[in-house]
Amino acid sequence: GPRHGSARDALLSHARAFVLPSLLEGFPLAPLEAMASGLPVMLSDIPPHRELLDEDLDGAAGWVVPDDGWPDALRRVAAMEPDMLSVMGDVGRAHVETERSWDAVADATVAVYRRVLGMGPSGNGSGLVSKEGRP
Repeated sequence: GPRHGSARDALLSHARAFVLPSLLEGFPLAPLEAMASGLPVMLSDIPPHRELLDEDLDGAAGWVVPDDGWPDALRRVAAMEPDMLSVMGDVGRAHVETERSWDAVADATVAVYRRVLGMGPSGNGSGLVSKEGRP
């Protein structure tokens, strides 16, 4: 069931990996929390998980596991050396810190608005009000 704050952190601190065999997810917040904690993740093969563990991260920070691959994937993680799991966890943590932080998400959102409004990356020609209160 759901765990939050220190209860969640205590569970994650004692885990070798985070496993989410879900068949239906929206935005995968739980795997992001696990990655931020330094755990490699094992995720079911559904679109939100494939987006999170794209081709750069699949195998480096965790795995997207096909429906029939769970027994082998779980055995593989159980047999892995702690140092290798730690390296994978570090890759996931770095990804969350640089690409999925609130600042990174806010910057990406602003970039989408700029592109949609035809502002380009510099923001000229928008007619919008700046932080200083000027168009």
